[in-house]
Amino acid sequence: WDALEALLLDRLGETTVAQLLQQAAAKGLRRPTPEALNFAI
Repeated sequence: WDALEALLLDRLGETTVAQLLQQAAAKGLRRPTPEALNFAI
């Protein structure tokens, strides 16, 4: 499990939100609304 966790953390550390959005768009995923979403934490 330790080795798997290390691999997962490495992969997540190399992945950006922009990359995830590009991958989603390439697979045909589109925004549910044309307006930009705004999340505040």
